[in-house]
Amino acid sequence: MRYYRRRKLKLKPNIFLMVVWMSVFNISFASAAEEDFYGWQSFSLAGDMGKVSPALDKVRWNVMSQTRLGNNHKELTEYLLFAQVGYQLSDSLSLWLGYTHDWLTPLNKEEYQEHRSYQDLLWSQSAGPGLLSLRTRFEQRFKQAVDNSDLAWRIRQMVEYRWFLPFLSQTS
Repeated sequence: MRYYRRRKLKLKPNIFLMVVWMSVFNISFASAAEEDFYGWQSFSLAGDMGKVSPALDKVRWNVMSQTRLGNNHKELTEYLLFAQVGYQLSDSLSLWLGYTHDWLTPLNKEEYQEHRSYQDLLWSQSAGPGLLSLRTRFEQRFKQAVDNSDLAWRIRQMVEYRWFLPFLSQTS
């Protein structure tokens, strides 16, 4: 699949250190949480539409199911179902449209559902033995069956580095 094509990225050391520093610095703003052990599991399928028509070889799709377990990994607290379609603008840049349905059962709170539509700009490039990805997501959120069900807007950033396992070429 061309989506994970490896290309050499020559980052200047100061840019690489700045990205790492920003990632670590951002973590320090996380609020204190109750002591608990959470776990996330996911299953995803991804591909392109090139087999349908050669003209659609730059159209991508992705479907993911994700469970989040809380209460020391004993109870299902969240289940998410993602579906998205994207267009590969270049070897390293793509645009995506997606939808997420989220069933939430927070510990000691009333359960509810959330609907999220979003738009992503994704940049991916090989860096050393892995793949560096930067994502900007513009998200519209609507909570169902809660007191405040207003539409909420949010912008999210993601920095991800995937290290490829040398003995399994299609994994990270």
